[in-house]
Amino acid sequence: FTLGPGLYGLLGPNGAGKSTLINIITGGLAQDGGSVLWCGKSARALDVSFRRALGFMPQQQGLYDSYTGRRFLAYLCALKEIPAKETAAQVERVAEWVNLSNELDKRLAAYSGGMKQRVGIARAYAAAPELLVLDEPFGALDAQTRYVMEEEVLRIWEQEKKTVIFVT
Repeated sequence: FTLGPGLYGLLGPNGAGKSTLINIITGGLAQDGGSVLWCGKSARALDVSFRRALGFMPQQQGLYDSYTGRRFLAYLCALKEIPAKETAAQVERVAEWVNLSNELDKRLAAYSGGMKQRVGIARAYAAAPELLVLDEPFGALDAQTRYVMEEEVLRIWEQEKKTVIFVT
């Protein structure tokens, strides 16, 4: 299948292979056949440039509990090669987007499940990627926050013309 700018959902029961497909697309798992292309070129061969274009929120978050939210998001900005002089503003931008601005200096260990979920969403969007992949992004969120986050994902797709894939 071919995806362009748009909003795509992978829906299905547990064990259907949704997360496996996402892990193949994002390079976390090798495929048995076929290929994953980004702009017509192998995503594996592009590696660094593909990873720069990718924002990924895995189902299993892998947060560092000893880090504060600010430190964790700054670390992710460094991994995405966002210049150090832009990091603070980028962290503030994504923290505001997921309504965590007032919680950034708390350790991740003290975050609720929903707050950790929002950090995961912020993590995926930190570098304003061309391809945003969210694996079960709204699961631990309360109804109001879920609605706001869903609206923001729609905004990213509609206004920024990104490719957004989410699993639910």
